[in-house]
Amino acid sequence: MWRLIALLLVVGAGQHPSLDGSQAPRLPGVWDIEFTLDGHPHRLRFRAEAGGTGSFLLRDPRSDLVEAAEPSPASWRATASAQAAFRGRVEFPIGNVGREEGTLVFRGTFTAETRLAGEVAFFASNVDPDEPAASPAKKGPFTAARVQ
Repeated sequence: MWRLIALLLVVGAGQHPSLDGSQAPRLPGVWDIEFTLDGHPHRLRFRAEAGGTGSFLLRDPRSDLVEAAEPSPASWRATASAQAAFRGRVEFPIGNVGREEGTLVFRGTFTAETRLAGEVAFFASNVDPDEPAASPAKKGPFTAARVQ
């Protein structure tokens, strides 16, 4: 019996309390996200509010000829005890005058209480990400770190 208890203590000691299924990590807060689409790195700040709402703010460098980025509405949901999904509309500047509009959809897993990693998909503005046949224009990996 004591051997079993000792084994459980040793195995359980390496687990983070919020990642063992007893308590889900919390998404609300401010997150800095780094992601890559088609080999191009991007940065975004995600402010997750209680109740599944929030905002995205692109933090990529911009030309002086393009107006500053403005926050756009976003939404989120917990998909499992250690998983989350969030999405929002974005507008990537292309050169000095063009822009690419669409929806970013992030699906990730908590790797620690303050860290997420997963995949991001970019859907063009004329594509509904909720349609079963929808295909993203671009996909790539992301990492996120809670800053507040």
